[in-house]
Amino acid sequence: MSIYKIGEIVEINDQGNDNFNGSYGVVKKIELGSDRISILYSVEFQTNDSLPQSMLVFLENELKAA
Repeated sequence: MSIYKIGEIVEINDQGNDNFNGSYGVVKKIELGSDRISILYSVEFQTNDSLPQSMLVFLENELKAA
């Protein structure tokens, strides 16, 4: 079990998300999940499309320390 901090760089480790798996991003927000057990991490990272940044929410097990 890893706990990440705001500002920490993480690697996306979500095998079911081909678009972002292996990408690196910065944790911007941390909140409790709806079941009050899971921790949700909002991760912001650069993209190659027209939008300069994208933010997605990941569970703890979908991230690893960079």
